[in-house]
Order: sequence, then structure tokens, then C-alpha cells
Amino acid sequence: MAVLKKSDFHSWEAWSPWATLDPKAEMTITGTGLGQTMTWASDNPQVGQGSQVKNCLDCLVGYLSPRIETKLSPSSTG
Repeated sequence: MAVLKKSDFHSWEAWSPWATLDPKAEMTITGTGLGQTMTWASDNPQVGQGSQVKNCLDCLVGYLSPRIETKLSPSSTG
């Protein structure tokens, strides 16, 4: 059994090293709670542009670490 936790990108700039690299980068947060997305765009090549959907999967039994992080990339087939 796994539990997904709420994520919130509204505090992103408070801890993001990329916000320090380019404080003028455009950041857009869409939605609330689970599935919330953030997109960013910057002329600084160290920041670049992209999007992120943050979620957390906590494993309750059977894993050495209780936390698993994944990265999903959109494709033409979904």
C-alpha cells in the first residue's frame, strides 16, 4: 500500500538554487494539491526551461528507504 502526499510549488523560490541563478525567470504554477504543475523559462542556460509535476510516494512495507522519487516525461502516447 502506498500513500501519495500533497505537493505545493508555491514555496519553490524560497529554497530553489535556480531562483538564485536567475531571479527573473518566469515561473508558472497551475493547479493545487496532488498533480500541481510548475513550468519555468529562463534565458540563463543553467536554468533553461521545463516543467515539473511533483508527487511523493511513501512505501509502508518492504523497501529500505520509505521514499521513492520518480521522473515522468510526457510522450506522444501519453
